[in-house]
Amino acid sequence: MTAASGQRLTQLDELVSLCASRGYISPSSEIYGGINGFWDYGPLGVELKNNVKARWWQRVVRERADVVGMDSAIISHPRTWDASGHTEHFSDPMVDCRACKKRFRADQLGRHRALLGARGQLRARSHAAAQLQSDARNADRRL
Repeated sequence: MTAASGQRLTQLDELVSLCASRGYISPSSEIYGGINGFWDYGPLGVELKNNVKARWWQRVVRERADVVGMDSAIISHPRTWDASGHTEHFSDPMVDCRACKKRFRADQLGRHRALLGARGQLRARSHAAAQLQSDARNADRRL
């Protein structure tokens, strides 16, 4: 762990503690160790969350003719993922950037390379990402 990530973790812990003490939000089932990604909202947290959601819904759904609103469960039965092909065919190749030490999805690589510059060094995390890296090297040679 780097000093920067340790500092960010400390800041996040402080923020979570402040939010919990003020009644906004706290980790779900916190007294039993919590569950990653699940949160309980206090009185002020519920109001804040509902206001943000209402504003987002207004801008993204109601004010656009090309978007329709839908609400569904986030957690689905495993057979749902099988039926959709996600468990058998889904691949989300990741690439590590050696210059900035961050990890990106391969489909975000082009945008990052543009920010990093044509000579950024990348390390592939999957076969598909390795192919993208090879293509990027070939593109650099043509420049």
